[in-house]
Amino acid sequence: MASRFNKAMTGTEEPSPPDHRPVAIVGAGSIGAGFAIVHAAAGRSVVLCDAQPQAIEDATRRIDDTLADLATFGLLDEKPAAVAARIDASSDLST
Repeated sequence: MASRFNKAMTGTEEPSPPDHRPVAIVGAGSIGAGFAIVHAAAGRSVVLCDAQPQAIEDATRRIDDTLADLATFGLLDEKPAAVAARIDASSDLST
């Protein structure tokens, strides 16, 4: 709210402090894996959960492949392994 007020009054916006809270994503399908990549690439820790262990395995493979492609096209600011290390995938929804 204060940020919108500041922008309206001065024409500038104060930068928001970085948010370092972990992100939990339930569902390791295409969309869940994509969300995990976006948040991990932004520097956030991610817990990707799915009740189906096979979905976790598929998502892990999809994430690794996508990160490799992004790196090939120069679309990552760091190595794919560093981004992937911030993603913890689990079939245990209590983690």
